[in-house]
Amino acid sequence: MSDGASVFRRLAGRTFLTCVRGLVQAVVALAGIPLFFVSVFSVICLAAGIGVVLAPKSLLAVRRLASQQRRWAQEWSGVTIVTPYRPRPVEVTNGLIGRLQRCRWLLTDPATWRDLLWVLVNGPAGVALGLIPALLVGCGGWTLAADGGTLLYGWWTVTPQGFWLQVTFLSMLPLGVITGPRLLKAHAQAASSLLAPTRKEMAAQLGRLTESRSQRLAAFDGVIAVTSPDGGPALVTMELPCELSLART
Repeated sequence: MSDGASVFRRLAGRTFLTCVRGLVQAVVALAGIPLFFVSVFSVICLAAGIGVVLAPKSLLAVRRLASQQRRWAQEWSGVTIVTPYRPRPVEVTNGLIGRLQRCRWLLTDPATWRDLLWVLVNGPAGVALGLIPALLVGCGGWTLAADGGTLLYGWWTVTPQGFWLQVTFLSMLPLGVITGPRLLKAHAQAASSLLAPTRKEMAAQLGRLTESRSQRLAAFDGVIAVTSPDGGPALVTMELPCELSLART
């Protein structure tokens, strides 16, 4: 009996958490719609000059929203979405030149435009996939509670009338419990199609990492030796290259 109650509590807790996460997804999807239009407006206003100030702020806000979606996809559904953005240039400074550099960095990154497309598509898709679990569980749970109240207290007017209507509403509860996590995972997988890097970008990232590693290895041309004598602690000795040795003296 206790095992059955424990399973029921875990199932109820998981279902409640799924519904809450779906509602959060729906709210975020709705919030992204005005952000999309603000971002597009700021890009259009680049020619007028005001977009130099607005575009980086709005596009970075879209990027933060997309990054949050990547974290939720991993934490909630186990879907890993690799960050596709190009590294921020080191030469970015303050002032007008810095703003122009920041605009160029954002506008020339293909991931920026895929983020904008995701925000637009996620509006209706995120609302639908986010609300369905809560609607199914809510309608099915209310019908079950109303049927119980009808049997005990005679609440005849609050239950769906008709056999097939009863079956339809009652079946929503298990349907919501079963499909809720799957709908969240489907949303994460759909987001991955736009928020994940393309093969070309993955190759570029790998090239940058390889180049950075080669530069670090080239910067150190010394020798590291590890000795472990019997009965004593391990000793690590490092021979610095001639250039570094002269620089330290």
